Amino acid sequence: CIQTYRGHKSAIRHILFSPDGRWVVSGADDGLVKLWDLTAGKLLHEFPQHTGAVAALAVHPTEFLMATAGADRTVSLWDLETFEWAATTTPELAQVRQARFGDDGSTLITATDESLRTWTWEPIRCHEHAEVRWGRLADVAVDANQQLVGASARASVVSPWRVDLPALRPLSGL
Repeated sequence: CIQTYRGHKSAIRHILFSPDGRWVVSGADDGLVKLWDLTAGKLLHEFPQHTGAVAALAVHPTEFLMATAGADRTVSLWDLETFEWAATTTPELAQVRQARFGDDGSTLITATDESLRTWTWEPIRCHEHAEVRWGRLADVAVDANQQLVGASARASVVSPWRVDLPALRPLSGL
């Protein structure tokens, strides 16, 4: 163990590293997202936007931008240079379970148990809404062919799904 960070008041559900490896981000059932500096070994900032458990985290691959999703069914964008809130989506019909920035960072992809959305920001705007109905979404990943693979899980059954990302807007216009 290289470092131990304490500060959440309930179970931590998500962690991820910044693309440059300097920071680690944690999201918990207490609704808080915390940004930890690995070099200094301390808490840099706490993001208290969500009213409920943090459901997903994503950090932009090249810019100081972070997306957080919560049980409140919204996705918030944060400027990681100023630690200020940048935007929040309107509430989804269901909890957002996954969030990922596209490889080039031009699009944010969010997924619920029933759908997939593609977003851009400044201002935040939904470009595409695809009904996927993958059941209880467990995870998503993007493969080398720009196919998004979602895996739903029920008891001992895993059901992979494939979505052609380049066919979705705004990706299709790039």
